[in-house]
Amino acid sequence: MSKPVTVVHIQWSGPFSWEGKQKPDSPVMYESVSRLNGPADYGVYQVYGCHVTYGVDTLLYIGKACKQTFAVRLRQESDWRFHGDIQRLSVYVGRLSGWDGTPSNAEWEEHIDRAEKLLILAHRPAYNAQKNIDYSDPQLQEFHILNWGSHRTLLPEVSGWRYTSKFDDETRYRPFSYPSRGARMRSARAGTQHASASAMSRGAEWATRQKPAAKAPTEKRGRNSRAMVARCRQRRPATLQPAAT
Repeated sequence: MSKPVTVVHIQWSGPFSWEGKQKPDSPVMYESVSRLNGPADYGVYQVYGCHVTYGVDTLLYIGKACKQTFAVRLRQESDWRFHGDIQRLSVYVGRLSGWDGTPSNAEWEEHIDRAEKLLILAHRPAYNAQKNIDYSDPQLQEFHILNWGSHRTLLPEVSGWRYTSKFDDETRYRPFSYPSRGARMRSARAGTQHASASAMSRGAEWATRQKPAAKAPTEKRGRNSRAMVARCRQRRPATLQPAAT
């Protein structure tokens, strides 16, 4: 019996700038990541910027803020300050959401951890390493993410069934196909014979239903017949007798 699938909703917002500076090519002043220090500022985040191979404004990194807020976690990543175009770096944060209220801390942190791993497997950002993620993790296989809001280039829906090793064994797959021509002909003949037999059976049943049932003689009919014979005998003329000489 398969395990139940865990569905997680992530509400994305952004962009936020690394230093709170205005981008050269945009009149918008992005809010600084240092303000993301509230009681709901936990979850996963994505960083966009310039890459020598993938170009400008591309997905560079996916991370998590689990036991610390986004502001604290992002300040720890000092390597971004050496990025060649730090003013163009933008950050989007994703907060796990739901209808049933906040789960326990242990469950919340576990879902954040799995969400980060599955998003990395599905999108393969330039600066993330996938080698430390276990593709065969059964809990990750039964994990499903729905991205809402400003999720940028992330897929709106990410499934552990697709991006783990759950269905990787391609040798077990067989394309659907119709049977061979000979098998189709035999199947067609068998179907025709079955249809003919069914039609004959239905015809015989219909004929049986339509045939009127024979009426059994009754005592009254017998009495009427005897009375008619008696009346006929009374009406018969008497036989002439020869005259005596």
